[in-house]
Amino acid sequence: MGNAVDGPLAERWRVAKMALDGGGWWRQPMRLPRRGRGHRPSSQISVGREVFIGKHAWVNLTSREARLVIGSGTTIGNHLTIGCGTSIEIGDGVMMSDRVSILDQLHDFRGWVAEALAAGRDPTCTWALTEPEPIRIGDGTWLGIGVVVMPGVTIGKGCAVGANAVVTKDLPDFAVAVGVPARIIGSALRDERGDDIRQL
Repeated sequence: MGNAVDGPLAERWRVAKMALDGGGWWRQPMRLPRRGRGHRPSSQISVGREVFIGKHAWVNLTSREARLVIGSGTTIGNHLTIGCGTSIEIGDGVMMSDRVSILDQLHDFRGWVAEALAAGRDPTCTWALTEPEPIRIGDGTWLGIGVVVMPGVTIGKGCAVGANAVVTKDLPDFAVAVGVPARIIGSALRDERGDDIRQL
């Protein structure tokens, strides 16, 4: 079930129960932030019906204002990583493979490097973070194994994002995207010949 480093046991149980009450499950172990007495990270998370999430999810809510919403019918593999400082909204019927990372803010490496160099010091890593930017993933989208979604990105509905892609810019509805950074290579509405599947 994890240990104290994984965040409060009662809170991890509350999140797991949300999924269970909706006819799904959120497998253990999982990890939530520890923010001191009285903090309830479970109150910052919303889970729809029939949501299935694999083991070793790390949900890091970096502020008390952060909100994570997971829509109904969504299935997520093992080793999910969430970094949420403002808002991450995952739509209905989304499918994610293992090791997907969704990050609405990053470590502010430019801040600590620039500040140190300006003062004539060697750079030293800090825990400073960039300003968070909301992320939205549309209904019916599929994210392949190892996909990373960067701050401020909106992925439309019905998209397919290939394995290990890094999504740095918005994707329109039904986009098929691959690569680092992710680039659009086609449409989920067209078959291999380029014909619109809605006409078949």
